[in-house]
Amino acid sequence: MTAGCDLCRLIAGFDAASTSAGAGALSAAANAFAGAAASSAAPTGSGAQAAPNAATPPGSPAAVAAPGPQDALVWRNDRLAVIFVDEAGYPGYTRVVWHDHVREMTDLSPQDRDHVMQTVWAVEQAQRDTMSPHKVNVASFGNMTPHVHWHVIPRYTDDAHFPNPTWGAKRREPDAAAVAARQVLLPQLRAAIVAKLNKDA
Repeated sequence: MTAGCDLCRLIAGFDAASTSAGAGALSAAANAFAGAAASSAAPTGSGAQAAPNAATPPGSPAAVAAPGPQDALVWRNDRLAVIFVDEAGYPGYTRVVWHDHVREMTDLSPQDRDHVMQTVWAVEQAQRDTMSPHKVNVASFGNMTPHVHWHVIPRYTDDAHFPNPTWGAKRREPDAAAVAARQVLLPQLRAAIVAKLNKDA
């Protein structure tokens, strides 16, 4: 863990939650995520959402945060975590975050780089299977928080920014009914991500 890194604090919060499985630890993880979402990159959110399950140790194939609107963690193993981001108007926005404080993808071994990208592609496929986006945006920034993580964002022609990036100029007011319909799909998306990643674990 590197002092001052929001994503390091996020992972440490998940570690504490998986050890104690207590509400206080889960709340700390969610609060850490809120800070990370505010500063890790341009396209950010302020919280997270996940379907219910019990937390399991990070060495297990999957660990999922307990239920509640602040929960961020979808899946993790001993190397990385998959996190839902509560970005207004963008249900399904997901991050893949490497556990260790590593600045660039090329700082990882070839095997670890492959593991990151296979996880990103699994998330993208799950989004396509469950949410039928017009396009999926995949990006790695880290200018504000230089800690390896990827953004995987389902996009639609009626979203607020399309075809601009989510942090670009707003083009329209989002279709509230369409956003609500996509929000309902989040439990299915979570289940699809967990199934794909457990299958490959």
